[in-house]
Amino acid sequence: MTVELKPDNVASISILPWIVGTEHMTNFANQLPQSNTQATFANGYNWETPLLTDRVIAALATEANIMSHTGKVRIVAELAEKISSCRQGW
Repeated sequence: MTVELKPDNVASISILPWIVGTEHMTNFANQLPQSNTQATFANGYNWETPLLTDRVIAALATEANIMSHTGKVRIVAELAEKISSCRQGW
């Protein structure tokens, strides 16, 4: 897709979130037997919210150099960290 869209100056970026804290994931975590590893998972430790992914996509859409991301896989948490160091209010 990137090869086809790049000549028209259209960016194609894969966004990779980690564990997203949706209702489905919360229900799944609550059904797990409790052990040390699974308890960490069940408590939502290090989960991302759908809002974080939305904000990262919105920030990418306004980037002047968005074409530098085209054809690449970008991890949501890494982009959020980069964006938060550049913008206030994140």
